Amino acid sequence: MEFEFLQGTVLHTEVNGLSCLEGNWSLYTTSFSELPLYGYYNPLSAHSVLETEESLLELIEKEGPFDGVLGYSAGAALAAQIICSDAAKYPFKSWEERPFRFACFVNAISPLKVFRVEDEEVQPATLTADPAMEGVVQEALDQFLRPSATRARKWFHKPADMPNTGAIRKEAESLESRLLADGTPFFTDGVLGMTRFDTRFHGTLIEIPTLHVRCPTGDDIHSNGAHTLALCEPNLAREIHHTFGHDFPRGHQLLKKISQSFRELADMA
Repeated sequence: MEFEFLQGTVLHTEVNGLSCLEGNWSLYTTSFSELPLYGYYNPLSAHSVLETEESLLELIEKEGPFDGVLGYSAGAALAAQIICSDAAKYPFKSWEERPFRFACFVNAISPLKVFRVEDEEVQPATLTADPAMEGVVQEALDQFLRPSATRARKWFHKPADMPNTGAIRKEAESLESRLLADGTPFFTDGVLGMTRFDTRFHGTLIEIPTLHVRCPTGDDIHSNGAHTLALCEPNLAREIHHTFGHDFPRGHQLLKKISQSFRELADMA
């Protein structure tokens, strides 16, 4: 098998358990703890998410075709977003025309859906307190404004390397919570809207063979992979469970099982 790696461009750190780890996803990985990590987009900005989606589709067209995709966490969310967006826009494509023929999602975050508000039927009222959307905004704020993401680190060489916390908070406070005509909640900057793909509103959108490596005991369905799993055709979806929360699964036997299942997934497609 040959793999192509896609690097994000948005400065990113992550919280592991209750400890804020600078630029380090795992307690068991220390060799790159002083190096910056990157995400794929700013989850508060529909423009950033849409721009990333369009850039990835352009890359797939230029460098592909690709047989499948393997993504972890936000990378899995981006992969699922590409597949869901393509299925929603072009429901009658044949499987050969799809961006991928199979997908492996590891600890998948729920995929985002971005759209132009003027292209959709929107309910007129602005929601003052919608728990689903407030949760999305707060989740993004927690990611960008937590101490591990805002304090200076050794690899910050200039002020531009530091997140602009004032701009981030101002951006979040300017968002409005709205409802589409079908009841789908979303938040918007007035031009672009953003929500999560949701099987309750959008149906089954991932109709290719999928492998879901996830920790089912996590409380948040948006980060334990359950929400993404629900978007997939059940007869083509296979799961492997682990006990490491949102951390990457490890252990010789488990990794061997994942590797074998990945090859079987590719064979199915």
